[in-house]
Amino acid sequence: MLKTLVFCNQKNKALFHGLLAYSRLFDIESVFIESCNEARQQLQLLQPAALIVEVTTSDAAEIRQFEPLSKAVPLFAVSAMTCETVAVSAYQNGAVTFIRLPCGSKEFYYRLLSVLKNCYRPPLNELHNTIDVGNIKIYTKSNRVMLNNEIIHLTPSEYNLLLLLAQNVNQTVSTEEMYNKLWSTSELRHTSRGLQMHLSKLRRKLNLKQDQQVRIITIHGKGYCLQADNYNS
Repeated sequence: MLKTLVFCNQKNKALFHGLLAYSRLFDIESVFIESCNEARQQLQLLQPAALIVEVTTSDAAEIRQFEPLSKAVPLFAVSAMTCETVAVSAYQNGAVTFIRLPCGSKEFYYRLLSVLKNCYRPPLNELHNTIDVGNIKIYTKSNRVMLNNEIIHLTPSEYNLLLLLAQNVNQTVSTEEMYNKLWSTSELRHTSRGLQMHLSKLRRKLNLKQDQQVRIITIHGKGYCLQADNYNS
C-alpha cells in the first residue's frame, strides 16, 4: 500500500479528504500532518511515497519549509491560488509538480500516480530487501514494485500474489497455496474467479504475458508459475 503525507490548512481538511477519495479506492493511504517536525517523524515510520502540501501564500512558503525533506520524498504543491507566481515559487522551492484547484479526485489520482512513477526513491535501508526478476524489482520492506524503473501500483492482493510467485521463480505454486495467501476464510478461498481476476491484472500491469521474458503461465490442474529466462536466484 502506498502512503502519502498531507499538510493543509485545518479548515480545508474536508476538501483534501474529498480530493484524495479516488486514491483511497486504489489503496493509497493519506496521513494528515500539522508540521514539518511531524513530517520528519512520519518519514521514518511510514516511508511515504509523497508529501502533499497545500500552498496558500504567494511565495509558496509552505513548500520552502518542507524543502529539506525533498531528497527523501517528492513534494506535491496543491493550491487554489490562480496567480502564476505561486506555481513558479512552488517549483523554485522544491516541488516536483503543481496542481491547481479545483481538481477532480480522479484526475488528482492519475496525476499523483504519473509523477510517482518517475520519482520513487527507495530508502537506503530498503536497498538490500529486494527481489529482482528480469525488469521487475520488488521492495519487500515497503511492498512496492517497479517495472523498468517506474513504480507500479498494485493492490495488496496483487502484491501478495506477485511476492509468492517471485519467491518461487520457475517453480509451480499450487492453486491452494495461492488461495491461502489471498483469503483466510474457507468461504472465499475457493472463488477461483477472484484468483483469475488478480492474475489477469498482474499480467496486464507488469506485462507478464506468454511471449515475454518474464511471464505468468498456467500449469493446468496444478497451479501457476512465474517463469523467467536466464534467472539466477
